[in-house]
Amino acid sequence: MSKPPQSITWPAEPHTLAKIEIVGKYLFRWAMITGPTFVGQPLTYIDGFAGPGEYTNHPEGSPLAALRALNDAKKQVGIRWRAASIRAMFVEADSKRSAHLVKLIKERAAAGDVTCLAQNSSFVDGLVEAERRFGKAFLTAAPFVVFIDPFGATGFPWSSVQRILSSRTSEIILNFDADGMARIAKAGTDANADHILTTIFGGNDWRAALDGLHDLRSMEFALVDLYKRKLRTLPNVKFTFAFEMASSSSNIDYFLLFASQHSRGLEKMKEAMKEIDQTGTFRFSDAGVGQQRLFKFDSPSDWVEKLMGAFANRTVGYDEVLTFTLNETPFINPSKLLYAAQELGLLTVECDPPRKKKNSFKADEVKLIRFGAQHA
Repeated sequence: MSKPPQSITWPAEPHTLAKIEIVGKYLFRWAMITGPTFVGQPLTYIDGFAGPGEYTNHPEGSPLAALRALNDAKKQVGIRWRAASIRAMFVEADSKRSAHLVKLIKERAAAGDVTCLAQNSSFVDGLVEAERRFGKAFLTAAPFVVFIDPFGATGFPWSSVQRILSSRTSEIILNFDADGMARIAKAGTDANADHILTTIFGGNDWRAALDGLHDLRSMEFALVDLYKRKLRTLPNVKFTFAFEMASSSSNIDYFLLFASQHSRGLEKMKEAMKEIDQTGTFRFSDAGVGQQRLFKFDSPSDWVEKLMGAFANRTVGYDEVLTFTLNETPFINPSKLLYAAQELGLLTVECDPPRKKKNSFKADEVKLIRFGAQHA
């Protein structure tokens, strides 16, 4: 479980740098799509635990990486940009770190075309202020992303996450300290587990999720799975994905969760993940209960069993399989999975017009997918 450093700046661990890179790559893609699409609407980004803006071993924390990504996207889009302003709020509870961040943004002229606001407060109070200033992001279809990156397992109550995701185009990227939560659960009353975990999950269903589990790894996966399922109970939040990211050279690992109401958001997040994965510095693993499967973006056959577990002996449409693929596998669309299962004789796909390529499944051409029995 992470503990906050005492100094204004500190060295970043490898997983922290990778996390910053993923957020930057995602925000670039997000702005490239929303900037030309949402005519006259503001784009809003909030970093809920912003920090000082730099590390002793790296010049960019998440706020500066976000500003660079947003400004780069607007330059790329150029005259096709049709959205209104880009607003960014950086919420940081430590006053010295917040002041350091403001100074960095000014010194490096990092704001560019982004209107920046530093909010020296807790994440919860910062959201209250954000809603006062940027009410449109919470109430309308104006694009809205919040990065929630606390030290440890506390500071982001379910009520706050629920409020963010109440708008139709909001998304969250959440650094989820499942290890810290599992340790709190094990410690029980000594760690004030009931209050802390009930606040995080918005109820006491975490108790049932952990019933009968004793080792930390199983508890971690169970808590991640529960949080994903709870996110999907929110109106219109159909797409959630969680992955564990571990350095190939150390034992440092963590879970990053993404939630969106639109499939394209999760598609772009997976593109950012895949780009990081290709560096060979980190490994991704599935965050399903009891599973520690490494992602293999080019190995669909490894995921056929999971596909059949969901759809055996059923006939479904393309959209249902697409949602499963996005939420439960590393892939962006189901084509590779469908082809791998088809080659094993596990399903048939009805298309109109008939496919010219047997390994290509286009959404507007697939009418029905008929799954056979799952192999024993």
